[in-house]
Amino acid sequence: MTIRKLTTRKGFTLIELLTVITIIGILAAILIPTISGVITVARKSAAQANARSIAQTYQSYSTGGSNPRTIQTPGMAHGSGTAANGVATNIDDVAFILAKSNNLNDASLWFIKTDKALGGISVPRSIITGDPSIATAPDNAFVATRPKSWAFVVGISTSPPQASMMPLLWTYGLGENGMWAKESPWDGSGGHVAYLDGHVEWAEKISLDNGGVSFAKYSGSDQGKPTISYIDAINSQGANPCKVVNKDGKND
Repeated sequence: MTIRKLTTRKGFTLIELLTVITIIGILAAILIPTISGVITVARKSAAQANARSIAQTYQSYSTGGSNPRTIQTPGMAHGSGTAANGVATNIDDVAFILAKSNNLNDASLWFIKTDKALGGISVPRSIITGDPSIATAPDNAFVATRPKSWAFVVGISTSPPQASMMPLLWTYGLGENGMWAKESPWDGSGGHVAYLDGHVEWAEKISLDNGGVSFAKYSGSDQGKPTISYIDAINSQGANPCKVVNKDGKND
């Protein structure tokens, strides 16, 4: 009588191993784009909230006190002076004025941290350290950290036509053709626009299509009609023209 010795097989066969690898690859192909999409949506939502905070703070700034006021440029009437007196020459001055006057002192609001141009630099916690009432300029750490994420319209009227269609700030890199440059924080795929009335919208491009994000012409015979150009939407040619700072992410 022949007695067969039972042996226990250890490990996986090559076919089993290849099957497991294939299944893992399929799952990764399904899950990675989904997770990446969720992360992108979350980052865009955070940027939108930041833009809304800045726009709404500007609303409070412009309507606060006994007289309407605006962040001015040095070239405007009564616009000589410093950032401590509400005169801005660049985006750092704008951030400083809102921090000093309305306590918007969170430096992170001015940055999209995933912007490749930022290069992973650590963002400072505040714009002003110490007592804002006696500050005359933003902290050096805030000024040195760049690029700031928002283009901002300095010198905008406190009572313009169609505030709901007048852009106040937007993701930098927006061209006059309504498209974002590849070098913008979202790699040219779009950006946020905050309007003077405080609401914020995401747009792949500024468009005149039905339901698209657009602006309204500031003046002229076709005042109030839709336009894709932010130049047409602000007071760019009349008395005391507005100035767009940081439009290309260069902190100008």
